[in-house]
Amino acid sequence: MEESWLDQFPLRALGRNLVNKHGERFKLAGVNWYGASDTYHVVGGLDMRSLGDLCNSVAAMGFTVVRLPFSSEMLRIEEVCSRSGAIDYNLNPELLGLSPLEVFDQVVESLGAAGVSVVLNNHTTLGAWSGGVELNGLWFRENCEIYTEMAWIADWLEMAGRYKSHPHVIGYDLRNEVRPTSVMGAAPGWGTGDERDWARAAGNCARALVGAREGDGIIIVERICWPQSSLESMLQPTPPWEAWGIPRDRMVLSLHMYAWSGPGSWSPKAFTGTVMRALFHVYDYVGSRALYGEMGDKELEEQMDREFGFCLDQDICPVWLSELGADLNNEYELSWFNRVCLYLEQKDADFAYWPLNVGRKPGGDEDEGYGILTNDWQPRWSDPRLKVLRRLSSGTTLHARSRGDSDFDVTNSQPARRRTPSSQQHSPLRGPPLLARAVTADEAAALQLSEEPVQLLDVVHGDGHEPLSLAPFPWCTPLPGPLVEWPGSLPLLPRELPEGRFRWSALHGFDADPGEDAEVLQHGDLDKLKLACVDGGFGGFALHEDWAYMRKASPEVLRSKLQSGYPHTIMFLAEEVRLCAVWTRLEELRAEVQEKGLNESQREQREDAYLAPPEARPCLERQDSQAQAVLLLPEEEPEEAVLETCQRACLHGKCGGYELLEGTPRKARLLSRAEAHKVEQRWRRGDFRLASSASRDPNKNEVHLLELAPVSIGLDVFRGMDAFQGSSARVLRDANLTQCRQLCLEEGYGGFSFRDGEAHFRTAAGDVLWDRLVPSPESTFYVLTASEVCEKSLKPSLRPQALTSAQQDLPLRGEKLQKILPQLWSPKAARRKRGYSVFSGCGSPSHDTSEHFDDTSVMMLMSP
Repeated sequence: MEESWLDQFPLRALGRNLVNKHGERFKLAGVNWYGASDTYHVVGGLDMRSLGDLCNSVAAMGFTVVRLPFSSEMLRIEEVCSRSGAIDYNLNPELLGLSPLEVFDQVVESLGAAGVSVVLNNHTTLGAWSGGVELNGLWFRENCEIYTEMAWIADWLEMAGRYKSHPHVIGYDLRNEVRPTSVMGAAPGWGTGDERDWARAAGNCARALVGAREGDGIIIVERICWPQSSLESMLQPTPPWEAWGIPRDRMVLSLHMYAWSGPGSWSPKAFTGTVMRALFHVYDYVGSRALYGEMGDKELEEQMDREFGFCLDQDICPVWLSELGADLNNEYELSWFNRVCLYLEQKDADFAYWPLNVGRKPGGDEDEGYGILTNDWQPRWSDPRLKVLRRLSSGTTLHARSRGDSDFDVTNSQPARRRTPSSQQHSPLRGPPLLARAVTADEAAALQLSEEPVQLLDVVHGDGHEPLSLAPFPWCTPLPGPLVEWPGSLPLLPRELPEGRFRWSALHGFDADPGEDAEVLQHGDLDKLKLACVDGGFGGFALHEDWAYMRKASPEVLRSKLQSGYPHTIMFLAEEVRLCAVWTRLEELRAEVQEKGLNESQREQREDAYLAPPEARPCLERQDSQAQAVLLLPEEEPEEAVLETCQRACLHGKCGGYELLEGTPRKARLLSRAEAHKVEQRWRRGDFRLASSASRDPNKNEVHLLELAPVSIGLDVFRGMDAFQGSSARVLRDANLTQCRQLCLEEGYGGFSFRDGEAHFRTAAGDVLWDRLVPSPESTFYVLTASEVCEKSLKPSLRPQALTSAQQDLPLRGEKLQKILPQLWSPKAARRKRGYSVFSGCGSPSHDTSEHFDDTSVMMLMSP
């Protein structure tokens, strides 16, 4: 880990903020990573990825701190981790033979190496999932000689001393969610003077940590969880740092909030049975105790002001909202999460999201619906909750024009449904708007730009044009890039993905799933039948005499089940084709390399090349300006986010590519289509080479050229199989396969399980889903597939007539798109009368799902 980063610790409280040794604000923008406090005694995800990769992903997502829960029991386990499936030792060979505490050491080390600080949290006494009314509710076990209050304090002294030489261990969260141990038992109190007095116990532990000088971490004390009250009760009559005799700059107060909890509310009702839950609801109703999620916007804001916001407004002490979270499938929770994040942005408050983890909760069958990773523990960049958290982490303004209408929204939209645009709405799934302004002379000198007119594009959050809708980033496997509009399509509305076109195969003498008719329509207009097939989510239909028999199975399944021997039947199969933007990554060769081996004529050609050094490059031809367009890139963003920003700007500005310029600060220059074409010519002459897959060399210019590639979208089908059972990122009821496929593209799912009329979506990529398939007799599993439509799939005689000038101007991948563009049919445009051509020898698939065709069938291609 970098010495310069470590040199800023320890942290200290200064008024309402935490500051480093240099007096600079250090924002706790964190995430909880549980597991060491549970039945397996090690953090989650080690069975899916290597520890180092997991920690690097945490850093890439923009978190500055990890709240790392542990149990008191974990400290006492000396044997090697033996829980089946908790650790994949092939991925983590360095953890082989280690005890749970030694694995915990490695986690702390790896987080530091990734540049992420750590707050230790005594989450439970015994290793178990904790949440309701149970024996882990207090910091000690009643009538137990092992887990006493003194043992708890000794545990903290051990942990502080253990990580004394790790400056990035910045704090000690003394205990998680102090609460009753039984529904009818006595509740803990603050200043009550008995054995359940949380103020007395926390004070004893804080004094021991400060007095022993075992560590320099800040001391974090949470409010009593159930029932919840204002932090004012912890500050009266005397602030705890004064009452306990510890330095004020070592003290931080903390609290947790969820939509299902509330002030004074008996929150165990969320974890009790139906009857008890109903009684608690009556109890809260009589006492006028609303849950946070039930409050209106103004009421919720005022409540948060009373509970903890006053500490920040009055500069009393730092407050850490160390747990908040929401289920992506729960609109009620997402609405609350929206409003709380707006409040955190307004107050510039410290926070930690719960949790990083995904999959089954340790020791049970319940799925972790709050997690922000994919099923295979990769960052789920398309998750709108993560988008919002990253903006909060970076300190970028989220901007709410009014409390009821925010610039960001994590609420899920319905699949395959057009939404009415609003000038007062922005989506977190889009990159920030790009606002153009003129560059000053000082900026031009600092950026080493030419003296020509330059237009700077600042990445800001606020008013501006919505960037073009893109697929999730990184692109959902197997898509090669973001989805873009087809030439001539209607302009996209905000929050929409470009729609697909359909290429139809008409197979004479074949049928698939005969007798399995999802719907029967009378044959009239063939275009209307195709439209009904697409809108209904059917994979195809069999046309026999005057009737069309719709088949519910996907085109891929129907293709694998084709049967010959139906001379009076034509089987129509629909193949969805989307248009993707892809980038060819080129690296400019050094002058001495370029000159080597060139004859005189070649050198003259090189001197006449369009792309001269930066100071001699001409202005870009842009619709809104004749100035060169330069994109300023944030220094702290990971490489993936930088590329996403550049690609969004390239598509939004209808450019032909972009050039990542060498040096600092980081910047990119957008290329016009004409300029990109010249770069391609230079590449063919040898002035550029394909860049390696390794990280970019900051001392070299790198050019990314835009191309458009048509991609066939399909579904691989596995009957009687499932993957990541119980880990559903989303559940969709009464959905057809077309809607499910659209939702996979919109939200970045790799596939879905279909059972009992419900689609259960998985966030892992397709290759991971294939590896994780297990028998499940009641399920059918679908994996999203994509393959580029290749030229040889069409015969030369099928090539269309010349395209319009607008279509010819597109940056096409070779001439592939020009060959197939007029043969792709859009259901929206099908309401107008269209013709189709019939070609012999183009189609009869074999039963092994391959796409080879014999001479007994025909291909019917719709022309626009």
